Order: sequence, then C-alpha cells, then structure tokens
Amino acid sequence: MLTPFLSPCCTPFWNNVAKNLVCHLLIPDPHKRATVYTALKSFWIVADLAELEQAYRERIRSVAS
Repeated sequence: MLTPFLSPCCTPFWNNVAKNLVCHLLIPDPHKRATVYTALKSFWIVADLAELEQAYRERIRSVAS
C-alpha cells in the first residue's frame, strides 16, 4: 500500500521530479505541454508502477468477489 508519509517520495529528489512533471502538464500551449503518454512514462509514475499495479489488482479482486 502507498504510504506517502513514510515513502521516499517525500525527499527533495522526489519533490523535484513531481514538480517537473506538474510544471510540464500545466504549460498553456498544447503543442509544448506534456501529453498523457509523456506523463505516464515519467520517472515519478514509473517508479511506483509495480506497487500501483498490485494495489489495482487487489482492488479488482475485492470488487469481483
């Protein structure tokens, strides 16, 4: 389970990675703005992908049963 208060995502490195992604998503010019595909490939998302997939599968199993 994701634990933001204990996770390394609270370090200055992760804060900079997150800020970089958000800044690229907020660019007003759609030709310069990051796309959904770019965002999903960002290091901030990919780093926790295995944990997110596991949480998703557990949630699907709990809903299906």
